[in-house]
Amino acid sequence: MRRPITAPLVALVALGGLVAPVQGGSISGTYSGVATLTPTTPGFFVQNFTGHGDDTTFGSFVVKSSATVDFSKQPDITLSDGKFSEIFSQGTLFGICSGSGTASGHGTATFTVDYIFTGGTGLFAGDTGEATITATVTSTGSTTESATGSYAGSLVPEPSSLALLASAVAVGAVVVVRGRRREVMAR
Repeated sequence: MRRPITAPLVALVALGGLVAPVQGGSISGTYSGVATLTPTTPGFFVQNFTGHGDDTTFGSFVVKSSATVDFSKQPDITLSDGKFSEIFSQGTLFGICSGSGTASGHGTATFTVDYIFTGGTGLFAGDTGEATITATVTSTGSTTESATGSYAGSLVPEPSSLALLASAVAVGAVVVVRGRRREVMAR
């Protein structure tokens, strides 16, 4: 009697998905928060930002970042040497960031910031990727500001997770094929 091979292979793929948390695809959402600016040298500040956001796929998160902000060439503003983390209930994404903006001269500025995801934990273990953030920043005091914005980008799963999944499927296929050969030879 010949058994179909489809069911065992489907089961192996499903099991491989449980073993290797492969998470990738598009990300987008909104965020808001507040920052403090600590002067370092004339025109330069360290910005520490904390806030919250809502991702369309992964839900709510807390965001924390730190970067150097250069106000010395106004109206142009540069953000450099940034580090960030986005903390979701399922895991954390982290990475580096840089960007630029333009001050309006009326206590507001618009920014574009490039996030480079260098890793993650939990659901995002080993993920990499990038996102572009657009924001409006409003001065709320001499060394404080608020920001609201949106972002869009993509995540790429860790290569070793994909390799683990592929290996599991390949081993499973070999086992199924060998089992079929033994059945045929036993007849």
